[in-house]
This record gives sequence, structure tokens and C-alpha cells, in this order.
Amino acid sequence: MKYVFSLLILFFLNSCISEKSSNTRSSTPTACECAKNTMKAGKPDYDKSLRRICEEYSATLTREEVAERAMDALECIKK
Repeated sequence: MKYVFSLLILFFLNSCISEKSSNTRSSTPTACECAKNTMKAGKPDYDKSLRRICEEYSATLTREEVAERAMDALECIKK
């Protein structure tokens, strides 16, 4: 189950790269921030702006960095 969930997070971080918008955030979003926001999808407190920022940041990462970030997100969600 952990393997499947980590693959889903990795897929999300990797597949959501196509949208572009201006980055109005001054710092890089953490894996936890992005993962927790993703878990809120469809709810009123879901932040579309943060989603775009996470996607844009993910687009700058190597595959290894994306995998590491996905594992960090998984650890955050498990808490």
C-alpha cells in the first residue's frame, strides 16, 4: 500500500507540470504543503494557487529530486 501511495504522489508531482502561471510566492513550497493541499482537492480550503506553484516547482526538479520529494510528501501525509 505504501508503494502504491508513493507512486500516486510521484505521478501527481510529475504529471501536473503542464500548467504555467506567475509565481507570487517568495519561497519554495515544501513537499508537506503541496501534499496537504492536494489532499484538500475538491474542498473549500483547497488552494489552486499553491497547486500551480507546486507544479511549477516540480517542473524544475530532476527525476531523483521528484522521487525524493514524493517520499517526503508521503511521510508528511502519514503523520
